[in-house]
Amino acid sequence: STGDLTFDNDQKVHILKEELQLEAQQIVSAAQQYRTTLESFNQTSSQVIQQIDDLALQTEKKRKRALALRSLNSQAQTQQEFQNAIGRGKLNCKQFELESTKLEISSYEVYNNVVKQTKTAITEIFGGE
Repeated sequence: STGDLTFDNDQKVHILKEELQLEAQQIVSAAQQYRTTLESFNQTSSQVIQQIDDLALQTEKKRKRALALRSLNSQAQTQQEFQNAIGRGKLNCKQFELESTKLEISSYEVYNNVVKQTKTAITEIFGGE
């Protein structure tokens, strides 16, 4: 049967049978499609991360502005109202921390899913573990 000559990493010549040549080309094509998909996912992930960073920055600005306004308002209130305002500020900070933690957990879950999908895709493309 006819075939193509191929070279391995040690520059040894191998003859790839014609029927295996098509299969090898399909594997290379699948790997290229997988790489394109990963690059697209990476770009999308970068955009999502940028949006999350932008949202975090906006939230931090709003939080700082709210704390500043709360501080100005508290100066005109009684001591008890001042203490209540401090308590609400702390609660808002804790809620912000909670939301930030939820966002971080969500990001880790997305990352773990990507890792699992990548491993699955590599296994499907190249076989084995």
